[in-house]
Amino acid sequence: MNFKKAQAALESLIIIGFIVLLSIPIIFYFFLYSGEKLAQVADFQIESILGQIVDSATEVWYQGEGSSKIITLYIPPGITNIYFGGDNQISPTKEVIIYYESYGQQKQFIKYSPAFIKNSPLTRSLPNEAFVNYRPPNSDSKYLPSGLIILKLSYQRAPPLSFPDDYILIERLNK
Repeated sequence: MNFKKAQAALESLIIIGFIVLLSIPIIFYFFLYSGEKLAQVADFQIESILGQIVDSATEVWYQGEGSSKIITLYIPPGITNIYFGGDNQISPTKEVIIYYESYGQQKQFIKYSPAFIKNSPLTRSLPNEAFVNYRPPNSDSKYLPSGLIILKLSYQRAPPLSFPDDYILIERLNK
């Protein structure tokens, strides 16, 4: 009689062990695949941010002198820097650059605008600091705080004999 109970218990343990053994790779692949999907979602968000900035700059550029536009963007976690007008902040260029880090991998996203873009020097604490590179005081984080930022894009006419003649000035309205 005891042999039948022992046999049933052993069969149950074998079945449970087999189920656990099959579950481990499934759980492993689930976590591995979900990390990739999160990285893809962040990439799409960054591409969307670039599109919104460049499309808005283009819109203001074509509307001409006196035009401006306010946009709200969501900054996802992992962005280390955003440059308007490229890395060179002395003279405006036509590019927007976002630096992003995901799972230890550095990525750079660039999008070009038909308009020259420049960020406001009044909102930077250092001459070569990126425009939205605002971190809370005493923060040791290398990432920008995630969340909403509000940007104002306005058409600017440059002083005579300067290059370029006209450009889009981007100012951050919230801190």
